[in-house]
Amino acid sequence: MLDALLDDWATTLGMNTSASRVLLSGTSAGGLAVYLHADRIRARLSGASSVHAAPDAGFFQDLPDIHGAYSWRAALLGGLQVWNGSGHVNAACLAAMPAADDQWRCAFPNYVLPHVTTVPFFVLNSLYDSFGLGNIFKLGCTPVCCIFHLNPSHRQTAFHRGGV
Repeated sequence: MLDALLDDWATTLGMNTSASRVLLSGTSAGGLAVYLHADRIRARLSGASSVHAAPDAGFFQDLPDIHGAYSWRAALLGGLQVWNGSGHVNAACLAAMPAADDQWRCAFPNYVLPHVTTVPFFVLNSLYDSFGLGNIFKLGCTPVCCIFHLNPSHRQTAFHRGGV
């Protein structure tokens, strides 16, 4: 999908030859994509004089939750398998992890960022990211949108108000 998008931009917008400065950015999962694909996008935009990255969130680390389980690792790797995304992670990271059992690490920004060498990064990420608190760390102190999982009685009230 990313290759198709880059091909379209090259064909319809002339981005490979006419873009002089490119800023890669995304929020949440889009930010994660910036970490994973920055070097690859830079290689495809050979005509751009400068490519920079400013992901807004998405630095979802491979860390255990409050129960000691790596539940986010299982979720992200399961998603990558379903989306066929594992074949397009950072090539330098994969080369640094020659054992097949370690290559899964290249799906996480905390492992891949040291291997991004062609794109300067300005990282924007809250220490208390709401996605991380609820989905990676399993702290139970998630924003209002997600609290309905903790207390089913709130769910009915929100639906009647036109919420969630």
